[in-house]
Amino acid sequence: MKRFVFMSDFQDACLDWSNEVGLHESTNVEKQCLKLAAECGEACDAFLKGERGSGILELGDCMVVIANICNKLGVEMESVCGSAYDKINGRVGKGSIVNGTFVKE
Repeated sequence: MKRFVFMSDFQDACLDWSNEVGLHESTNVEKQCLKLAAECGEACDAFLKGERGSGILELGDCMVVIANICNKLGVEMESVCGSAYDKINGRVGKGSIVNGTFVKE
């Protein structure tokens, strides 16, 4: 199994793969967003069935699709993750946990 130290290396590898198979030129952000929803559903299904290993693999598929979306948009996954962390970090003390989910005020 290939391991990536940097998210940019993963994103570059996903771009290489999508170019190699012809996906990058034949898809768009909207189609990849639908694919992401499908992959997220597969991950949820696996975890609900108690299939941890399958769920983890499906999470990896979600990451590949997220990389595809970022590549189509021309943005780095690291900046997307940084923005997301800044957003959630700003919510500390501004919400509560309800049924195992964070609910913002």
